Amino acid sequence: MANPDQLPGTHKTIYEASFGEIFVRNFVAGMARTLGGLFLYIVVLFFLGNLFLQQVWPVLQPQLESLRASTQMLQELGELTQPR
Repeated sequence: MANPDQLPGTHKTIYEASFGEIFVRNFVAGMARTLGGLFLYIVVLFFLGNLFLQQVWPVLQPQLESLRASTQMLQELGELTQPR
């Protein structure tokens, strides 16, 4: 007896389906997977960026400022010691 969820004549095997039907189904499945992956990538990137700005940046900022000041001081020192 046939499955009541399927109407007679609507089930096609891969051998009975046309190239266009197979292509469209695979294309739609690929697009859905790509959009899902892109959405997940954006969510993870937002989460990690937020975590970085709240936890890591306050620790790094003073050290980067110190490095910038040291670099500027060395450049000024280099300008003083260069022969004219």
